[in-house]
Amino acid sequence: MTPNQIKVKFLGVRGSYNLSNATINKYGGNTSCVQIETANDVVFIDAGTGITKVDDIFESKRIHLLLTHYHWDHIIGLPFFSTLYTHPHQLYVKGFKPENYSLTDAMKLLFNPPFCPIGWQSVANRMVIEEVPMQGAFMIGDIEVKHVPIMHPGGAVGYRFDFKGVSICLLTDIELSPEFQTYESDFEHIKAFVEDVDVMVMDAAMTDDEYYGNEGSRKVGWGHSTINECIKLAKAANVKATYITHYLPYRKDRTNDALITLISKDHEGIFFAAEDSELIFEAH
Repeated sequence: MTPNQIKVKFLGVRGSYNLSNATINKYGGNTSCVQIETANDVVFIDAGTGITKVDDIFESKRIHLLLTHYHWDHIIGLPFFSTLYTHPHQLYVKGFKPENYSLTDAMKLLFNPPFCPIGWQSVANRMVIEEVPMQGAFMIGDIEVKHVPIMHPGGAVGYRFDFKGVSICLLTDIELSPEFQTYESDFEHIKAFVEDVDVMVMDAAMTDDEYYGNEGSRKVGWGHSTINECIKLAKAANVKATYITHYLPYRKDRTNDALITLISKDHEGIFFAAEDSELIFEAH
């Protein structure tokens, strides 16, 4: 990559739990992980099972892990992240303070029996762990990273990456919903955060029928947005391209294909994220 390029790669786009079968191969069955890469740094957002697909040591680059929250589908891949053990330098881990734990203690839980045969003492010196507030900003090389709280049970943060005029925003898991009294203020808060970005990656796991229980169980309060709310936000915030992610775990490829075909008739710039797909941007 050149010093003026930034790459986004989808490693995991499934919500709740991973699966593997012929009905989901197109979009993929691994849980949440997005890779952002520049000439000097590689940033992984969340460590769902998608992070287990990484086989590059990235010897010449610094590696970072930013956590949006600590539900299983966003952290369960970390013990199986091979680059953690093979990279010549440490992994820089950032996230807000989890409920009832420090961030370090939450990481310890992942690397201890009876949950994992790899003891914490084997990996503690492989990570530099830093708790950050729910809202703030920091630099990763030439990338300015901003983060804000978003609406999800137990709390979560959204991240925005600004690199030499290119802007990328990731919002997972998030529930923008008129079912909540704070909806209008929530919407304005998130709209301001994603205003004019080149790419927004957003959890829009459900159709309205799935969310309100017309198909299956009612999912209000589960912490995930509908496709229509995602489209509404993208238009209001002048987002150039939106990639929907965090699909319901049992959502088949043919259902996604039918949905995106329908959406594309009325809305430009809306896409469904698929595993292993990449976006490369040149600095403005």
